[in-house]
Amino acid sequence: MKKIILMLTLLLATSGLFAQQFNLLEKTYEITGKAKRGTLVNATYDQTTGHYKLYYSVWSGLLSITLQVYTFDKDFNFVDLKNEDYQTDKLAELKKLHPNEFSWVNFRGASYSVEGNSVEGNLVGTLVLKKKRTSYVYDWYNMNYTKTVQILDKVKPKNDEGTRYYYFTHFEDDSNGDLYILCGARDAKKGNDPLKYYKEYHILKFNKDLDLLKDVKIPFDFNTGYTYATNLTQTTEEGSEAINEMIFVFAPFDVGKTNCDPENTNYTYLRVDKDLNISERIPFKSKAGYWNIDYILATNDAVYAFGPLASGKDDYYNKLDGKVSKYKSVQLMKIAGNNVEYLTETTLDEFVKKLKTPPSQKKAPEYEPKKFEIVNYKVFDNGDFMVVGQNFKMMQPPPTSTSLSAAINTPREKQYNDIIAFHFDNKGVLKAQYGVDTKESNDYSKKNGTPQSMLMGKDPNNMYWVVQEIRGYSEWFKKILTYPRIAKVDMGAGTLGDFTALGDKEFFLDPKFPYLESEPGKLVFFGSNKPGKIIWFAKIDLE
Repeated sequence: MKKIILMLTLLLATSGLFAQQFNLLEKTYEITGKAKRGTLVNATYDQTTGHYKLYYSVWSGLLSITLQVYTFDKDFNFVDLKNEDYQTDKLAELKKLHPNEFSWVNFRGASYSVEGNSVEGNLVGTLVLKKKRTSYVYDWYNMNYTKTVQILDKVKPKNDEGTRYYYFTHFEDDSNGDLYILCGARDAKKGNDPLKYYKEYHILKFNKDLDLLKDVKIPFDFNTGYTYATNLTQTTEEGSEAINEMIFVFAPFDVGKTNCDPENTNYTYLRVDKDLNISERIPFKSKAGYWNIDYILATNDAVYAFGPLASGKDDYYNKLDGKVSKYKSVQLMKIAGNNVEYLTETTLDEFVKKLKTPPSQKKAPEYEPKKFEIVNYKVFDNGDFMVVGQNFKMMQPPPTSTSLSAAINTPREKQYNDIIAFHFDNKGVLKAQYGVDTKESNDYSKKNGTPQSMLMGKDPNNMYWVVQEIRGYSEWFKKILTYPRIAKVDMGAGTLGDFTALGDKEFFLDPKFPYLESEPGKLVFFGSNKPGKIIWFAKIDLE
Protein backbone atom coordinates (compact mmCIF):
# COMPACT_ATOMS: atom_id res chain seq x y z
CA MET A 1 0.00 0.00 0.00
CA LYS A 2 1.25 3.43 -0.88
CA LYS A 3 1.53 5.74 2.07
CA ILE A 4 0.95 9.42 2.42
CA ILE A 5 4.00 11.36 3.49
CA LEU A 6 3.03 14.37 5.60
CA MET A 7 5.75 17.00 5.46
CA LEU A 8 7.21 17.13 8.98
CA THR A 9 9.32 20.14 8.14
CA LEU A 10 7.88 22.89 5.99
CA LEU A 11 9.66 23.33 2.69
CA LEU A 12 10.29 27.03 3.21
CA ALA A 13 13.17 29.15 4.42
CA THR A 14 10.69 31.32 6.32
CA SER A 15 8.45 28.38 7.11
CA GLY A 16 6.87 29.41 10.39
CA LEU A 17 5.88 32.90 9.34
CA PHE A 18 4.60 31.84 5.93
CA ALA A 19 2.65 28.87 7.31
CA GLN A 20 1.01 31.05 9.93
CA GLN A 21 0.14 33.84 7.51
CA PHE A 22 -1.17 31.64 4.69
CA ASN A 23 -2.35 28.57 6.67
CA LEU A 24 -0.04 26.43 4.55
CA LEU A 25 -0.84 22.74 4.06
CA GLU A 26 1.67 20.54 2.18
CA LYS A 27 1.48 16.81 1.49
CA THR A 28 3.12 14.35 -0.86
CA TYR A 29 2.23 10.92 -2.19
CA GLU A 30 4.19 8.24 -4.02
CA ILE A 31 2.46 7.14 -7.23
CA THR A 32 2.96 3.86 -9.08
CA GLY A 33 5.74 3.30 -11.57
CA LYS A 34 3.17 3.08 -14.35
CA ALA A 35 1.73 6.48 -13.46
CA LYS A 36 5.21 7.99 -13.24
CA ARG A 37 6.07 6.69 -16.71
CA GLY A 38 2.66 7.69 -18.04
CA THR A 39 1.09 11.07 -18.78
CA LEU A 40 -1.10 13.19 -16.49
CA VAL A 41 -4.00 14.03 -18.81
CA ASN A 42 -6.46 15.63 -16.38
CA ALA A 43 -6.84 16.98 -12.84
CA THR A 44 -10.30 17.80 -11.45
CA TYR A 45 -11.85 19.11 -8.25
CA ASP A 46 -15.41 18.31 -7.10
CA GLN A 47 -16.90 21.26 -5.22
CA THR A 48 -19.55 19.02 -3.63
CA THR A 49 -17.31 16.29 -2.21
CA GLY A 50 -14.09 18.30 -2.01
CA HIS A 51 -12.28 15.46 -3.77
CA TYR A 52 -9.39 15.84 -6.21
CA LYS A 53 -8.91 13.37 -9.05
CA LEU A 54 -5.74 12.85 -11.05
CA TYR A 55 -5.99 10.96 -14.35
CA TYR A 56 -2.80 9.28 -15.57
CA SER A 57 -2.68 7.58 -18.96
CA VAL A 58 -0.58 4.46 -18.35
CA TRP A 59 -1.22 2.70 -21.65
CA SER A 60 -2.74 3.95 -24.90
CA GLY A 61 -3.15 2.59 -28.38
CA LEU A 62 -5.30 2.74 -31.46
CA LEU A 63 -8.06 0.58 -29.94
CA SER A 64 -8.05 1.33 -26.20
CA ILE A 65 -6.58 3.42 -23.41
CA THR A 66 -5.94 2.63 -19.72
CA LEU A 67 -6.07 5.27 -17.01
CA GLN A 68 -4.98 5.18 -13.39
CA VAL A 69 -7.30 7.52 -11.49
CA TYR A 70 -6.17 8.74 -8.06
CA THR A 71 -8.66 10.31 -5.64
CA PHE A 72 -7.65 12.54 -2.71
CA ASP A 73 -9.81 14.38 -0.18
CA LYS A 74 -9.76 18.15 0.35
CA ASP A 75 -6.70 17.85 2.60
CA PHE A 76 -4.89 15.62 0.06
CA ASN A 77 -5.35 12.40 2.01
CA PHE A 78 -5.39 9.39 -0.30
CA VAL A 79 -8.89 7.96 -0.92
CA ASP A 80 -8.52 5.36 -3.66
CA LEU A 81 -6.88 4.28 -6.90
CA LYS A 82 -8.78 2.80 -9.85
CA ASN A 83 -7.74 1.40 -13.22
CA GLU A 84 -10.17 2.41 -15.97
CA ASP A 85 -10.16 1.06 -19.53
CA TYR A 86 -11.85 2.82 -22.45
CA GLN A 87 -12.24 2.09 -26.13
CA THR A 88 -10.59 4.80 -28.18
CA ASP A 89 -13.53 5.17 -30.56
CA LYS A 90 -15.84 5.88 -27.59
CA LEU A 91 -13.81 8.75 -26.15
CA ALA A 92 -15.50 11.51 -28.17
CA GLU A 93 -18.92 10.32 -27.02
CA LEU A 94 -17.73 10.15 -23.41
CA LYS A 95 -16.44 13.72 -23.69
CA LYS A 96 -19.91 14.92 -24.69
CA LEU A 97 -21.52 13.06 -21.77
CA HIS A 98 -18.87 14.00 -19.17
CA PRO A 99 -17.08 17.14 -20.46
CA ASN A 100 -15.20 17.85 -17.22
CA GLU A 101 -13.85 14.34 -16.69
CA PHE A 102 -12.90 13.84 -20.35
CA SER A 103 -11.88 17.40 -21.25
CA TRP A 104 -8.45 16.05 -22.26
CA VAL A 105 -9.84 14.02 -25.17
CA ASN A 106 -8.65 15.39 -28.51
CA PHE A 107 -8.31 12.20 -30.55
CA ARG A 108 -9.35 12.59 -34.20
CA GLY A 109 -7.66 9.52 -35.58
CA ALA A 110 -4.10 8.23 -35.67
CA SER A 111 -3.33 10.77 -38.39
CA TYR A 112 -5.10 13.35 -40.54
CA SER A 113 -4.24 16.34 -42.68
CA VAL A 114 -5.70 19.79 -43.33
CA GLU A 115 -5.31 21.46 -46.70
CA GLY A 116 -4.58 25.14 -46.22
CA ASN A 117 -2.70 28.12 -47.49
CA SER A 118 0.40 30.16 -46.85
CA VAL A 119 1.38 33.56 -48.17
CA GLU A 120 4.38 35.80 -48.62
CA GLY A 121 5.41 38.90 -50.52
CA ASN A 122 8.13 38.77 -53.13
CA LEU A 123 10.98 41.29 -53.36
CA VAL A 124 8.69 43.98 -54.78
CA GLY A 125 5.78 43.30 -52.44
CA THR A 126 3.60 41.34 -54.88
CA LEU A 127 1.24 38.99 -53.06
CA VAL A 128 2.14 35.33 -53.59
CA LEU A 129 -0.22 32.63 -52.31
CA LYS A 130 0.93 29.09 -51.72
CA LYS A 131 -1.04 25.98 -50.95
CA LYS A 132 0.14 23.97 -47.99
CA ARG A 133 -0.68 20.68 -46.33
CA THR A 134 -0.52 20.37 -42.55
CA SER A 135 -0.23 16.75 -41.43
CA TYR A 136 -1.00 15.63 -37.86
CA VAL A 137 0.22 12.38 -36.28
CA TYR A 138 -0.99 11.36 -32.83
CA ASP A 139 1.64 10.97 -30.10
CA TRP A 140 0.28 8.24 -27.84
CA TYR A 141 2.67 9.09 -25.01
CA ASN A 142 1.99 12.83 -24.76
CA MET A 143 -1.65 12.43 -25.87
CA ASN A 144 -1.45 15.16 -28.48
CA TYR A 145 -0.66 15.69 -32.14
CA THR A 146 2.63 16.59 -33.74
CA LYS A 147 2.39 18.44 -37.02
CA THR A 148 4.45 18.93 -40.14
CA VAL A 149 3.83 21.48 -42.89
CA GLN A 150 4.47 20.94 -46.59
CA ILE A 151 4.38 23.92 -48.97
CA LEU A 152 2.78 23.13 -52.34
CA ASP A 153 1.84 25.13 -55.48
CA LYS A 154 1.72 28.92 -55.61
CA VAL A 155 -0.82 31.33 -57.17
CA LYS A 156 -0.81 35.12 -57.70
CA PRO A 157 -4.33 36.53 -57.24
CA LYS A 158 -5.65 39.65 -58.97
CA ASN A 159 -8.62 41.86 -58.11
CA ASP A 160 -11.48 42.68 -60.45
CA GLU A 161 -9.64 45.66 -61.96
CA GLY A 162 -6.58 43.61 -62.83
CA THR A 163 -4.32 45.35 -60.33
CA ARG A 164 -1.99 43.25 -58.24
CA TYR A 165 -1.97 43.33 -54.48
CA TYR A 166 0.88 44.56 -52.31
CA TYR A 167 1.45 42.23 -49.37
CA PHE A 168 1.64 43.56 -45.78
CA THR A 169 0.81 40.75 -43.35
CA HIS A 170 -1.42 37.70 -42.92
CA PHE A 171 -2.89 35.09 -40.55
CA GLU A 172 -3.20 31.36 -41.25
CA ASP A 173 -5.97 29.34 -39.60
CA ASP A 174 -4.60 25.81 -39.29
CA SER A 175 -7.92 24.50 -37.92
CA ASN A 176 -9.68 24.82 -41.27
CA GLY A 177 -7.14 26.07 -43.81
CA ASP A 178 -8.55 29.59 -44.10
CA LEU A 179 -6.21 32.45 -44.87
CA TYR A 180 -6.58 36.15 -44.00
CA ILE A 181 -4.37 38.70 -45.77
CA LEU A 182 -3.89 42.42 -45.20
CA CYS A 183 -2.70 43.90 -48.48
CA GLY A 184 -2.96 46.99 -50.62
CA ALA A 185 -4.29 47.42 -54.14
CA ARG A 186 -1.85 48.86 -56.61
CA ASP A 187 -2.24 50.02 -60.17
CA ALA A 188 -0.71 48.25 -63.11
CA LYS A 189 2.83 49.28 -64.07
CA LYS A 190 1.56 52.30 -65.98
CA GLY A 191 -1.02 53.29 -63.41
CA ASN A 192 -1.49 56.85 -62.21
CA ASP A 193 -0.78 56.14 -58.54
CA PRO A 194 2.26 53.94 -57.83
CA LEU A 195 1.59 54.24 -54.06
CA LYS A 196 -2.07 53.38 -54.20
CA TYR A 197 -1.59 50.54 -51.69
CA TYR A 198 -0.96 53.09 -48.92
CA LYS A 199 -4.46 54.52 -49.31
CA GLU A 200 -6.50 51.50 -50.36
CA TYR A 201 -6.08 48.52 -48.08
CA HIS A 202 -7.87 45.22 -48.52
CA ILE A 203 -8.42 42.29 -46.22
CA LEU A 204 -8.83 39.08 -48.22
CA LYS A 205 -10.19 35.77 -46.99
CA PHE A 206 -9.40 32.56 -48.85
CA ASN A 207 -10.63 29.07 -48.02
CA LYS A 208 -8.50 25.94 -48.09
CA ASP A 209 -9.11 25.57 -51.85
CA LEU A 210 -7.76 29.10 -52.44
CA ASP A 211 -11.19 30.39 -53.41
CA LEU A 212 -11.52 34.07 -52.54
CA LEU A 213 -14.44 34.15 -50.09
CA LYS A 214 -14.47 37.87 -49.38
CA ASP A 215 -12.59 41.08 -50.07
CA VAL A 216 -13.24 44.01 -47.75
CA LYS A 217 -11.88 47.41 -48.74
CA ILE A 218 -10.28 49.69 -46.13
CA PRO A 219 -9.85 53.15 -47.70
CA PHE A 220 -7.90 56.10 -46.27
CA ASP A 221 -7.82 59.73 -47.36
CA PHE A 222 -4.04 59.99 -46.95
CA ASN A 223 -1.05 57.68 -47.20
CA THR A 224 -1.30 55.33 -44.25
CA GLY A 225 0.74 52.39 -43.02
CA TYR A 226 -0.18 49.46 -40.84
CA THR A 227 1.82 49.43 -37.59
CA TYR A 228 0.40 46.48 -35.65
CA ALA A 229 -1.75 43.42 -36.32
CA THR A 230 -2.92 40.53 -34.19
CA ASN A 231 -5.61 37.85 -34.23
CA LEU A 232 -7.92 36.62 -31.48
CA THR A 233 -8.71 32.91 -31.37
CA GLN A 234 -11.32 30.65 -29.83
CA THR A 235 -11.11 26.95 -29.02
CA THR A 236 -13.12 24.63 -31.27
CA GLU A 237 -14.95 21.51 -30.13
CA GLU A 238 -12.01 19.46 -31.41
CA GLY A 239 -9.64 21.42 -29.16
CA SER A 240 -7.82 23.41 -31.86
CA GLU A 241 -7.49 27.21 -31.95
CA ALA A 242 -9.47 28.96 -34.70
CA ILE A 243 -9.25 32.61 -35.70
CA ASN A 244 -12.28 34.55 -34.47
CA GLU A 245 -11.28 38.22 -34.87
CA MET A 246 -8.42 40.43 -36.05
CA ILE A 247 -7.19 43.82 -34.84
CA PHE A 248 -5.12 46.29 -36.87
CA VAL A 249 -3.61 49.68 -36.07
CA PHE A 250 -2.72 52.22 -38.78
CA ALA A 251 -0.71 55.46 -38.68
CA PRO A 252 -0.01 58.27 -41.19
CA PHE A 253 3.01 57.63 -43.43
CA ASP A 254 5.16 60.15 -45.24
CA VAL A 255 6.01 58.38 -48.52
CA GLY A 256 5.96 61.24 -51.01
CA LYS A 257 5.23 64.88 -51.71
CA THR A 258 1.46 64.35 -51.95
CA ASN A 259 -1.32 62.63 -50.01
CA CYS A 260 0.42 63.12 -46.68
CA ASP A 261 -1.79 63.62 -43.62
CA PRO A 262 -0.84 67.00 -42.08
CA GLU A 263 -1.34 65.43 -38.62
CA ASN A 264 1.15 62.63 -38.04
CA THR A 265 -0.73 61.52 -34.91
CA ASN A 266 -4.00 60.61 -36.67
CA TYR A 267 -4.05 56.88 -35.94
CA THR A 268 -6.83 54.38 -36.75
CA TYR A 269 -7.90 51.29 -34.82
CA LEU A 270 -9.69 48.54 -36.78
CA ARG A 271 -11.40 45.38 -35.54
CA VAL A 272 -12.73 42.75 -37.96
CA ASP A 273 -14.48 39.43 -37.33
CA LYS A 274 -13.67 36.11 -39.01
CA ASP A 275 -16.24 36.84 -41.77
CA LEU A 276 -14.54 40.19 -42.47
CA ASN A 277 -17.34 42.27 -41.01
CA ILE A 278 -15.89 45.49 -39.57
CA SER A 279 -17.03 45.70 -35.95
CA GLU A 280 -14.98 48.76 -34.99
CA ARG A 281 -13.17 51.47 -36.93
CA ILE A 282 -12.07 54.16 -34.49
CA PRO A 283 -9.84 57.16 -35.30
CA PHE A 284 -7.74 58.45 -32.42
CA LYS A 285 -4.91 60.91 -31.85
CA SER A 286 -1.74 59.38 -30.50
CA LYS A 287 0.34 61.50 -28.13
CA ALA A 288 3.20 61.27 -30.65
CA GLY A 289 3.70 60.22 -34.25
CA TYR A 290 5.61 57.03 -33.41
CA TRP A 291 3.93 54.55 -31.05
CA ASN A 292 5.73 51.21 -30.92
CA ILE A 293 2.90 48.97 -29.68
CA ASP A 294 4.26 46.04 -27.69
CA TYR A 295 1.01 44.18 -27.28
CA ILE A 296 -2.74 44.38 -27.75
CA LEU A 297 -4.77 42.56 -25.12
CA ALA A 298 -8.47 41.75 -25.52
CA THR A 299 -10.95 40.95 -22.75
CA ASN A 300 -14.65 40.18 -23.05
CA ASP A 301 -15.63 43.85 -23.13
CA ALA A 302 -12.48 45.89 -23.82
CA VAL A 303 -9.20 46.05 -25.70
CA TYR A 304 -5.93 47.43 -24.28
CA ALA A 305 -2.95 48.60 -26.35
CA PHE A 306 0.39 49.24 -24.67
CA GLY A 307 3.83 50.31 -25.84
CA PRO A 308 6.64 52.89 -25.73
CA LEU A 309 6.08 56.29 -27.31
CA ALA A 310 8.62 58.51 -29.09
CA SER A 311 7.47 61.66 -27.36
CA GLY A 312 9.30 64.82 -28.34
CA LYS A 313 10.04 63.51 -31.84
CA ASP A 314 7.72 65.30 -34.27
CA ASP A 315 7.86 63.04 -37.31
CA TYR A 316 5.88 60.32 -39.08
CA TYR A 317 5.87 56.66 -38.04
CA ASN A 318 7.76 55.37 -41.07
CA LYS A 319 10.43 58.06 -40.72
CA LEU A 320 11.17 56.99 -37.14
CA ASP A 321 10.63 53.23 -37.40
CA GLY A 322 13.81 51.44 -36.37
CA LYS A 323 15.59 54.72 -35.63
CA VAL A 324 14.44 55.49 -32.08
CA SER A 325 17.31 54.68 -29.75
CA LYS A 326 15.66 55.90 -26.55
CA TYR A 327 12.06 56.36 -25.50
CA LYS A 328 10.83 58.90 -22.97
CA SER A 329 7.31 57.64 -22.27
CA VAL A 330 4.73 54.86 -22.61
CA GLN A 331 1.22 55.09 -24.06
CA LEU A 332 -1.78 53.03 -22.90
CA MET A 333 -5.13 52.96 -24.70
CA LYS A 334 -8.38 51.32 -23.72
CA ILE A 335 -11.14 50.68 -26.28
CA ALA A 336 -14.62 49.89 -24.92
CA GLY A 337 -18.13 50.37 -26.26
CA ASN A 338 -16.83 51.33 -29.72
CA ASN A 339 -14.98 54.31 -28.23
CA VAL A 340 -11.60 55.26 -26.83
CA GLU A 341 -12.26 55.16 -23.08
CA TYR A 342 -8.85 56.56 -22.27
CA LEU A 343 -5.51 57.27 -23.92
CA THR A 344 -2.73 58.12 -21.45
CA GLU A 345 0.95 58.89 -21.62
CA THR A 346 3.29 58.05 -18.73
CA THR A 347 6.87 59.35 -18.75
CA LEU A 348 9.74 57.08 -17.79
CA ASP A 349 10.54 59.53 -15.00
CA GLU A 350 7.10 58.77 -13.57
CA PHE A 351 7.83 55.04 -13.77
CA VAL A 352 11.02 55.61 -11.76
CA LYS A 353 9.21 57.71 -9.13
CA LYS A 354 6.60 55.00 -8.62
CA LEU A 355 8.98 52.03 -8.59
CA LYS A 356 8.19 49.57 -5.78
CA THR A 357 10.24 46.50 -4.86
CA PRO A 358 9.88 43.77 -2.21
CA PRO A 359 11.06 45.20 1.17
CA SER A 360 13.98 42.81 1.55
CA GLN A 361 15.17 43.07 -2.06
CA LYS A 362 18.30 45.16 -2.59
CA LYS A 363 18.17 45.39 -6.39
CA ALA A 364 15.74 47.86 -7.98
CA PRO A 365 15.12 46.73 -11.59
CA GLU A 366 13.25 49.10 -13.91
CA TYR A 367 11.34 48.89 -17.17
CA GLU A 368 13.48 48.94 -20.33
CA PRO A 369 11.20 50.05 -23.21
CA LYS A 370 13.12 48.53 -26.11
CA LYS A 371 13.89 45.28 -24.29
CA PHE A 372 10.68 44.22 -22.57
CA GLU A 373 8.32 41.33 -23.31
CA ILE A 374 4.81 41.01 -21.90
CA VAL A 375 4.05 37.66 -20.23
CA ASN A 376 0.56 38.14 -18.80
CA TYR A 377 -2.05 40.75 -17.89
CA LYS A 378 -5.13 41.14 -15.73
CA VAL A 379 -8.11 43.50 -15.57
CA PHE A 380 -9.50 43.76 -12.04
CA ASP A 381 -13.10 44.24 -10.95
CA ASN A 382 -12.45 47.89 -10.04
CA GLY A 383 -11.12 48.60 -13.54
CA ASP A 384 -7.42 48.55 -12.62
CA PHE A 385 -5.16 47.09 -15.29
CA MET A 386 -1.89 45.27 -14.71
CA VAL A 387 0.75 44.04 -17.14
CA VAL A 388 3.57 41.70 -16.11
CA GLY A 389 6.61 40.76 -18.14
CA GLN A 390 10.38 40.63 -18.27
CA ASN A 391 13.28 42.71 -19.44
CA PHE A 392 15.68 40.94 -21.78
CA LYS A 393 19.00 41.41 -23.51
CA MET A 394 19.99 40.30 -26.99
CA MET A 395 23.08 38.14 -26.50
CA GLN A 396 25.36 36.17 -28.79
CA PRO A 397 25.09 32.46 -27.85
CA PRO A 398 28.19 30.25 -27.89
CA PRO A 399 28.93 29.17 -31.49
CA THR A 400 28.34 25.56 -32.44
CA SER A 401 31.61 25.56 -34.37
CA THR A 402 35.09 26.90 -33.75
CA SER A 403 35.17 28.67 -37.12
CA LEU A 404 35.09 32.46 -37.25
CA SER A 405 32.23 32.51 -39.78
CA ALA A 406 30.07 30.37 -37.49
CA ALA A 407 30.69 32.76 -34.62
CA ILE A 408 29.82 35.78 -36.77
CA ASN A 409 26.70 34.21 -38.33
CA THR A 410 25.21 32.81 -35.13
CA PRO A 411 22.07 34.92 -34.54
CA ARG A 412 21.68 36.72 -31.23
CA GLU A 413 19.11 35.36 -28.78
CA LYS A 414 16.93 36.84 -26.06
CA GLN A 415 18.17 36.34 -22.52
CA TYR A 416 15.54 37.16 -19.92
CA ASN A 417 16.31 38.71 -16.55
CA ASP A 418 14.34 41.11 -14.31
CA ILE A 419 10.58 40.78 -13.84
CA ILE A 420 8.56 43.98 -14.20
CA ALA A 421 4.87 44.82 -13.65
CA PHE A 422 2.88 47.96 -14.36
CA HIS A 423 -0.22 48.78 -12.32
CA PHE A 424 -2.63 51.31 -13.83
CA ASP A 425 -5.87 52.59 -12.28
CA ASN A 426 -9.26 52.57 -14.04
CA LYS A 427 -8.39 55.84 -15.82
CA GLY A 428 -5.10 54.56 -17.22
CA VAL A 429 -2.96 56.46 -14.68
CA LEU A 430 0.10 54.62 -13.38
CA LYS A 431 -0.26 53.61 -9.72
CA ALA A 432 3.00 51.69 -9.40
CA GLN A 433 5.82 49.95 -11.21
CA TYR A 434 6.92 46.74 -9.48
CA GLY A 435 10.46 45.44 -10.01
CA VAL A 436 11.45 41.91 -9.02
CA ASP A 437 14.85 40.27 -9.18
CA THR A 438 14.66 36.66 -10.38
CA LYS A 439 16.31 34.11 -8.11
CA GLU A 440 17.30 31.68 -10.85
CA SER A 441 19.94 32.56 -13.43
CA ASN A 442 20.70 29.49 -15.54
CA ASP A 443 20.61 28.68 -19.24
CA TYR A 444 16.96 27.64 -19.14
CA SER A 445 15.74 30.64 -17.12
CA LYS A 446 17.59 33.01 -19.43
CA LYS A 447 16.22 31.43 -22.62
CA ASN A 448 12.61 31.11 -21.44
CA GLY A 449 10.35 33.83 -20.11
CA THR A 450 9.26 33.26 -16.50
CA PRO A 451 5.55 32.23 -16.28
CA GLN A 452 3.52 34.55 -14.05
CA SER A 453 -0.04 34.67 -12.71
CA MET A 454 -2.14 37.20 -10.80
CA LEU A 455 -4.80 35.89 -8.43
CA MET A 456 -7.30 37.77 -6.30
CA GLY A 457 -7.79 37.12 -2.59
CA LYS A 458 -10.97 37.15 -0.52
CA ASP A 459 -10.33 40.83 0.11
CA PRO A 460 -10.54 42.60 -3.29
CA ASN A 461 -7.71 44.83 -2.13
CA ASN A 462 -5.33 41.85 -2.07
CA MET A 463 -3.76 40.47 -5.23
CA TYR A 464 -1.32 37.54 -5.16
CA TRP A 465 1.48 37.54 -7.69
CA VAL A 466 2.87 34.08 -8.51
CA VAL A 467 6.21 33.80 -10.29
CA GLN A 468 7.35 30.39 -11.57
CA GLU A 469 11.12 30.40 -11.22
CA ILE A 470 12.84 28.17 -13.79
CA ARG A 471 15.22 25.80 -12.04
CA GLY A 472 16.24 23.59 -14.96
CA TYR A 473 15.02 20.99 -17.42
CA SER A 474 14.09 17.31 -17.19
CA GLU A 475 15.49 15.42 -20.16
CA TRP A 476 13.43 12.34 -19.32
CA PHE A 477 10.06 14.12 -19.20
CA LYS A 478 11.02 16.85 -21.69
CA LYS A 479 9.71 19.61 -19.46
CA ILE A 480 10.99 22.78 -17.82
CA LEU A 481 11.24 22.57 -14.02
CA THR A 482 9.65 25.51 -12.21
CA TYR A 483 8.85 26.24 -8.58
CA PRO A 484 6.51 28.97 -7.30
CA ARG A 485 7.32 32.19 -5.50
CA ILE A 486 4.37 34.20 -4.22
CA ALA A 487 3.93 37.75 -2.89
CA LYS A 488 0.96 39.94 -1.96
CA VAL A 489 0.20 43.22 -3.70
CA ASP A 490 -1.85 45.82 -1.86
CA MET A 491 -4.03 47.11 -4.70
CA GLY A 492 -5.11 50.27 -2.90
CA ALA A 493 -1.68 51.36 -1.70
CA GLY A 494 0.19 50.03 -4.72
CA THR A 495 2.78 48.22 -2.62
CA LEU A 496 4.47 44.85 -2.98
CA GLY A 497 5.38 42.41 -0.21
CA ASP A 498 8.26 39.94 -0.08
CA PHE A 499 8.19 36.81 -2.21
CA THR A 500 8.27 33.40 -0.57
CA ALA A 501 9.27 30.22 -2.42
CA LEU A 502 7.49 26.89 -2.05
CA GLY A 503 8.80 23.42 -2.79
CA ASP A 504 12.29 24.08 -1.42
CA LYS A 505 13.61 23.54 -4.97
CA GLU A 506 12.85 19.84 -4.48
CA PHE A 507 9.31 19.83 -5.88
CA PHE A 508 8.39 21.40 -9.20
CA LEU A 509 5.09 22.54 -10.65
CA ASP A 510 3.34 20.33 -13.18
CA PRO A 511 3.61 22.04 -16.61
CA LYS A 512 -0.03 21.27 -17.50
CA PHE A 513 -1.66 21.64 -14.09
CA PRO A 514 0.47 23.94 -11.90
CA TYR A 515 -2.64 25.14 -10.04
CA LEU A 516 -5.67 23.07 -9.04
CA GLU A 517 -9.17 24.35 -8.45
CA SER A 518 -10.08 24.52 -4.78
CA GLU A 519 -12.45 26.02 -2.22
CA PRO A 520 -13.11 29.77 -2.55
CA GLY A 521 -10.23 31.79 -1.16
CA LYS A 522 -7.74 28.92 -1.50
CA LEU A 523 -4.90 28.29 -3.93
CA VAL A 524 -3.48 24.82 -4.56
CA PHE A 525 -0.10 24.27 -6.18
CA PHE A 526 0.51 20.86 -7.71
CA GLY A 527 3.64 19.16 -8.95
CA SER A 528 6.20 16.45 -8.22
CA ASN A 529 9.85 15.84 -7.53
CA LYS A 530 12.20 15.77 -10.51
CA PRO A 531 11.91 11.99 -11.13
CA GLY A 532 8.09 12.34 -11.06
CA LYS A 533 7.64 9.51 -8.55
CA ILE A 534 6.40 11.64 -5.62
CA ILE A 535 3.59 14.11 -6.29
CA TRP A 536 3.23 17.27 -4.21
CA PHE A 537 0.29 19.38 -3.05
CA ALA A 538 0.54 22.79 -1.37
CA LYS A 539 -2.58 24.71 -0.33
CA ILE A 540 -2.60 28.28 0.98
CA ASP A 541 -5.20 30.85 1.98
CA LEU A 542 -5.63 33.94 -0.19
CA GLU A 543 -6.79 36.56 2.31
